[in-house]
Amino acid sequence: MTHNMILTGRLILKLLMLTISSLIFANSSYGQVCGQKSVSVVVPAGAGASADFLARKITASISKSTGASIIVDNKGGAAGNIGAAYVKNLNSNLESTLLFCQAPEMIINPYVKDLNTRHAASDFKPIAYAASIPYALVCNIERIKKLGIPIATDSVSGMQSAKVGDLTNVLKTKSVDYCHGGVSNFTNLAMIQLAKAAQFKIGSDGAHSIPYKETPMAFQGVMSGDCVCMFHSVSSVTSALNAKPARVIQLGTSVDHDLTVDGVPMKPISKTFAGFGDMQNWTGFYGNKGINKDFATCFNKEVKKAMLDPEVVAALKQNGYISQPENLSSETAFADFIKSETTRFKDGVITDVERISSGVENYLPSAIQGAGAARARTGTSP
Repeated sequence: MTHNMILTGRLILKLLMLTISSLIFANSSYGQVCGQKSVSVVVPAGAGASADFLARKITASISKSTGASIIVDNKGGAAGNIGAAYVKNLNSNLESTLLFCQAPEMIINPYVKDLNTRHAASDFKPIAYAASIPYALVCNIERIKKLGIPIATDSVSGMQSAKVGDLTNVLKTKSVDYCHGGVSNFTNLAMIQLAKAAQFKIGSDGAHSIPYKETPMAFQGVMSGDCVCMFHSVSSVTSALNAKPARVIQLGTSVDHDLTVDGVPMKPISKTFAGFGDMQNWTGFYGNKGINKDFATCFNKEVKKAMLDPEVVAALKQNGYISQPENLSSETAFADFIKSETTRFKDGVITDVERISSGVENYLPSAIQGAGAARARTGTSP
């Protein structure tokens, strides 16, 4: 009995040692992404925002395929500057912390004087383009009615709609409050471009700017009737458009093709105003400028694979997002695209954003140069 107990004890000890060894081996061989066991992705926006949704879908796919821990860290505020500055100021472990942000953080914020921006585009290394976000122009139904704008009801779906041209005609003669998530936020940039295309003023004699701290708060302002309208990501407005009874209606989208998202058909504003062009709020991954080049190249490949994940593809299509186009899939192509977008927006919009932030009244905005000419056309649209 004693001998058997000794043998059993030795066997248990050997099994324990083998288990510990296998765990150590597994920990050293698996569960890594590009040599990192864990990566933090900073999103300079609140939880539930469009950028947050995309970051979580893409990183979840990468984590699933590699076994690595990837944590999305929301650091919103100051028009995205807080999160961007955090990644910029890293001085160690650069490969373990990345930035995932939308276009304005890179092509608008660094050039607007009144935003107290704490970063420049050159402070970051572009790693991977992810997807672009179409926006819809939505308005409060009751406020639209009071302005005398006709509302049509679809005989099949029962969904209500109005014409963007009817709204812009009112904006030429009356003051209409519009909400947005900050002067450099895409929700404001799209309205600036519409003002130029339809020739109405920004100010108390036309579209009166009402900035909110966060875009979701601005949308609540439209829902409650505190302001008349705003541009917001299509995925964020469909549930409100489908509500019975609905409190908001949509007047068109910022892209140049028809969309149907969550059963809601949407027409491009550019069909009414050609000068509006094609405006998509694109997103991407960045690293601190000192990041290891091999890591950046490796992570770019992981993002490419994630964008082909059927779960990611389905989630993007369902929410109206437009996936990574092949001609923007490399680091170099993404960097060149950022330069072209910066030129396109910087020449035509920076002055307008500064005017709004400083309270300048009643002016016709400048055009965004090219109005979408730099937009890649090979992306997958739903």
